[in-house]
Amino acid sequence: HESSEKGWAIFSTVSVCFVLISTCIVSLGEVVAGGSGIPEMKGYLNGVNYLRALRLKTLVCKVSGIIFSIGGGLIIGKEGPLIHTGAIVAANASHLPKVPQALGVRKLKAFRSDQHKRDFVSGGCAAGVAAAFGAPVGGILFSLEEAASYWSLELTWKVFWTACISTLSFNVFMSAYRGDVNRLNSPGLISFGEFDHSAAVQYQFWELLPFTLLSLIGGVMGAAFNLINAKITRWRRDKLAGRFYTPKRMFEACFVALVSSSLMFWLPQILSECVVPQTEHGKTFLNGSEFTESVQYQCADGQFNRMAALTFQPWEAVIKTLYHQSASFSHGVLWLQCFVLFFVSAWTYGTAVPSGLFVPGMLIGGCYGRSIGNFIQQHISARINPGVYALMGSVSMLGGVTRMPISLTVILVESTNEIQYLLPVMMILMLSRWIGNFFNESLYDWHVKLKCLPFLENVPPSNYQKLFVKDIMIRNVVMLSTIPTVGQVVAALNQEHHNGFPVVSDHSRKFVGVILRRELVVLLEHGVFAASKPEVSGEEQDPDELFDSYDLPDRLHLYDFAPSLSSIAPSIAHRTFTEEQLAMFLDLRAFMNPAPYSVAPHWPLTRAYRVFRTMGLRHLPVVDEDKGVVGILTRKDLITSLHH
Repeated sequence: HESSEKGWAIFSTVSVCFVLISTCIVSLGEVVAGGSGIPEMKGYLNGVNYLRALRLKTLVCKVSGIIFSIGGGLIIGKEGPLIHTGAIVAANASHLPKVPQALGVRKLKAFRSDQHKRDFVSGGCAAGVAAAFGAPVGGILFSLEEAASYWSLELTWKVFWTACISTLSFNVFMSAYRGDVNRLNSPGLISFGEFDHSAAVQYQFWELLPFTLLSLIGGVMGAAFNLINAKITRWRRDKLAGRFYTPKRMFEACFVALVSSSLMFWLPQILSECVVPQTEHGKTFLNGSEFTESVQYQCADGQFNRMAALTFQPWEAVIKTLYHQSASFSHGVLWLQCFVLFFVSAWTYGTAVPSGLFVPGMLIGGCYGRSIGNFIQQHISARINPGVYALMGSVSMLGGVTRMPISLTVILVESTNEIQYLLPVMMILMLSRWIGNFFNESLYDWHVKLKCLPFLENVPPSNYQKLFVKDIMIRNVVMLSTIPTVGQVVAALNQEHHNGFPVVSDHSRKFVGVILRRELVVLLEHGVFAASKPEVSGEEQDPDELFDSYDLPDRLHLYDFAPSLSSIAPSIAHRTFTEEQLAMFLDLRAFMNPAPYSVAPHWPLTRAYRVFRTMGLRHLPVVDEDKGVVGILTRKDLITSLHH
């Protein structure tokens, strides 16, 4: 007791130092590595090119940052960052940066197309979930339900195989780490232990009523959690911006660590409940129940502090304590810990450290679920298992925050190995989702909007029902002819920042294709232009024949047009052209996309919206009946029209 202040000083200093290292890695190394990364991956798979989200540097900062933020004792989980980590590994696997290129294997660059890269990232998200929870099927469903905007049967099999390999490889490494390679019994990073399967504690039909009550609490508390976190994040984005932005974000993360560590240190003294377990036949009992997890804290020898069991253990161990500790916790201890975890984790998520939401959600729900379970066991039926109510409380809180009933059902069943609780888990997740949706949207969707990502939801907005494409399209379109001059191409690139340009015929001015900014920059950098204008015949020519007929530089290859891993838009600002070069001609017929997606001006806007979302497009030319380009539709136009 005399050294409590000294102990708090050492405990808090270590926590703040670890979090300081984590926030320095994120703030000074790569800002995108902060948070869970799930909103960024949702945006990318929806068609948003998020800057620096998939680089190897982001991966290094994410992994090293989450190690120190977890070590600093923040109320966060590592599951969300693992999903982002899997996506980055998959994206880099699709690029295979240097080795194959050095060996002359150039065909692998075909996987750098946007479509292939989206498929790789979808598989990476599923692999991250599979490694985190040991739930390969749950990983597939997470990628389908929450991450990906485009899905196909072929992609299902690819993601299924990826999740299987992820689970197997993690099993092998963890089994080797624990000294027995032959026993593949370590499916995921987080384990919740096994429940008592005896008939005496199996749930009964009448228990669906208190499970429904947990759904109500989880839906309301989940909506409140999302609202509080969104307001804090918006304040953080608007008020901390400007001068000294990075130091202010770093100071905030360290201050959160100081507050969290101080609360975890002093709470066992505020509610000091020192109890004396009894030992019988080598087992420890408390109030007639087996007592497994115990923390002495500042109690006398042979005594244990109940509150410390919820604060002075790793968070995964606290979850196991709530689920499997037979000895009861007082309602004051559980509800105090519940609200402390609720407000501190709502403040922590979004700071400049890598962080996840799964573990905080399970802790918060586990506390109020265990309290309700204890009450029912003491006053209604002694045959129920209060640990099951802690599990159902965790389920309800996760459902109220994330609103992912399908994938969460499978993830929780796979990670707990409790198929007998499948029905109440499904029921609680659906009810908590409905209740939460009554108040606001899921936290991930809210963060997508707070990051100002032009995200297209699954269902078109209701105000699109009476609108047509012509009502919101951009009419002043910058177009290129099939054989423009270098000067015209340079002017178009400098004048507009769009990703694609419609290409029209030299004579009839009819729409014939689309060429991307990246492809134009590659052609200019490699000097693929001629002094005289090629002849254009009236008949359509095969693009492959045109490509083979060109006298191209030896250093230019078809795979050079594959996109780079960096999300930074290509530029020709560093390139200068002579007057003679600006007057030369650039034949786009072999390099443009001759069959792009396009829409008519009289198309319903809802149909164009669905094409945009399902195909992950960034631009959509608007073509009239005479094949003339009358406008162009971009993702930003759809988002802007939503708010008008």
